[in-house]
Amino acid sequence: MMDIHPRHEHIVKTILRRHVPDAAVYAFGSRVALTAKPHSDLDLVIVGKEEIPIHCMHLLEEAFADSDLPFRVDVLDWHVIPDDFRKHIIKCREAICTGDGSR
Repeated sequence: MMDIHPRHEHIVKTILRRHVPDAAVYAFGSRVALTAKPHSDLDLVIVGKEEIPIHCMHLLEEAFADSDLPFRVDVLDWHVIPDDFRKHIIKCREAICTGDGSR
């Protein structure tokens, strides 16, 4: 279970569905480990079939920055992060979107 208010989770999922509808997205970090403070950031990693184009990442980051979320959202692309960081994420992650439009 992720440490995020359901209203905020809805905002996050809406933005993700709009910008990366075909990618799986996982939360990791303090909000998944349940060690977050109220204004801790939300760490997300996008797992698409290929690297997300940089302009799409910028639009996604802008959408989160312009949203009503009371915390920052950090977004990473699975295809550009080091293997050791991938292993760290795999240990403690939670699916936010499955990439098939069902979540």
